[in-house]
Amino acid sequence: MNQRPPSGWLRRLLPDSLRGERLFNLERSFRQTRRGLERPDGISSVEDASSGDNIWLLSRGCYTVRILDLANVPAAKREQAIRLAIAGWSPFTETAHYIIPNDRGAKLCAWDGAMVADVMAQAGVQRDAMRVIPESALRLEAALDKRENTASAQLLAALDGYTGSVTGGGSTLAEQWWPELPTASQWQNFLRGAGVDASAVLGDPAPKTESWRSQPVGYPADREVTSFSTNEAIGIWIVALALTIPTIWYANQLRLTYAAKFDTSERLRQTEKDLDSVLSSREAALGTQDRAKKLAELLDTVDHLQLFALINDIVMQNAAPNSLQLTDWEVRPTLLKFSLIATVGTPPAASTLVKALERVQTFRDVEARLDGSRINVTLRLIPASNIAPAPIVPVQSPTPNVIPAKRACATAPVFGLPFDKMCEAAIPPVALTRQQLVA
Repeated sequence: MNQRPPSGWLRRLLPDSLRGERLFNLERSFRQTRRGLERPDGISSVEDASSGDNIWLLSRGCYTVRILDLANVPAAKREQAIRLAIAGWSPFTETAHYIIPNDRGAKLCAWDGAMVADVMAQAGVQRDAMRVIPESALRLEAALDKRENTASAQLLAALDGYTGSVTGGGSTLAEQWWPELPTASQWQNFLRGAGVDASAVLGDPAPKTESWRSQPVGYPADREVTSFSTNEAIGIWIVALALTIPTIWYANQLRLTYAAKFDTSERLRQTEKDLDSVLSSREAALGTQDRAKKLAELLDTVDHLQLFALINDIVMQNAAPNSLQLTDWEVRPTLLKFSLIATVGTPPAASTLVKALERVQTFRDVEARLDGSRINVTLRLIPASNIAPAPIVPVQSPTPNVIPAKRACATAPVFGLPFDKMCEAAIPPVALTRQQLVA
């Protein structure tokens, strides 16, 4: 695949030795001219032919040239226009074409492919191993005048013969080859045909010699075209290698990030499992706590019979026998309401009854209101688990018709104990005399 010399930014970056502008080494190439074949130096036999360079150089007299002006054709469609021009231009039976593009179009080179192949066979070289390059593709052209509507002419010395060219607008406008140095008349006719004012050119033309390129420009028409030269390809590989290093580093960092993310996900999944077990234990503990509370509430339920017996004993201690009647009994979880109605005489003082009820540890906020012959009593009940153990109450002399054991029950708890156990817990056993029992 033929490649173009570097251009653009890469041309400015590369040193001069890598820009493909060194002198071309003719001594290592096969040179086909109208005078015959010139072998590389040191190669005189068919066996030595394979040791030369792979460039088969065609002199300017071995091919014809056609200039294509594609200035009005968009750059994206110029290749297609060149292909159409080649398809309609075949001056030989087996025509081989070579394309040399420029700013305004292209220079097309055509030669007899069969004749060149025969010369290669006679020289003992393989046709597929050689690159057939026209001399125009290896000549290093002088700086072109890129001004529009201006043209300049020059005569160049070729390998065999002379080449006249007219340039303008940064490209070649016309070209002609002569086997011998053209006369003034021939040169004038060429300039007129190219549209140059021939009157401005006087005398015989003076031929110039162009230097050689290190690499050919352009490409064969039967090969794929590429816009990259060898040096540009090397530069691209270097840049790609330079970009590969940080890319590998970033790829490794990305791999480590994904590994850390995966490890974090695994830890999160394990944490969720542990949290599920903790939540399950918490739910089990809350359920046990709830059952314990309900059981405590059951244990702290008010025993109505014990409470009624305790209130009855306190009333009997502070009133004459059969003088008060207990009515309107209402018990709630923490509240007790009842009424006392005097059946004989007047009821006792409300303050006396309040003091007697406040001596019971499970009674709080005792209120007693006297309403005629009725005493309305309201008090708050405290569970036995919320109070301290009751102190031992000293035994006092019994009042008439009331034994000390019944008076001692006034300090017993109402919750959680039977009535007889409640009385025993309130005070220690008391030895009663026979006279007291009879009373």
